[in-house]
Amino acid sequence: MSFNGRKEGTKGLMRITHKSPIVIDPANSIYFFPTTSSTKSHCVWISHGYVKEYSKAKHDNTQITFTNGKTITLPLSVGSFENQLFRTAQLRTIITSRIELEQQKINKLLKPSEKDVNAIYEQIIREFQRKLY
Repeated sequence: MSFNGRKEGTKGLMRITHKSPIVIDPANSIYFFPTTSSTKSHCVWISHGYVKEYSKAKHDNTQITFTNGKTITLPLSVGSFENQLFRTAQLRTIITSRIELEQQKINKLLKPSEKDVNAIYEQIIREFQRKLY
């Protein structure tokens, strides 16, 4: 899927049209969010899963520490950074829930419960009885 396709996917799920977070690989929980409009040359994309902590820095900037210990300071407010971080967390939750729901459906088809199997057998028996009489 293309970059624009991923942005459209986020828009469809969350109705976010500006500074949309995107999913790169949901199976490996790889989600990124931009610090500003992706059309601007100074836009930085941050991997949601690697943000360890953040804090306000001088001149209304934000200092971000990643899980590998590296720290950067970016020219955006803490509030804007938090908004992007939380939007991306929401996207992760939506995508993860959808994946889990689909997995449950697949598991139910591949490994039906005893109750489901019994219900299917009962339905088959009723169909046979109807055709016999």
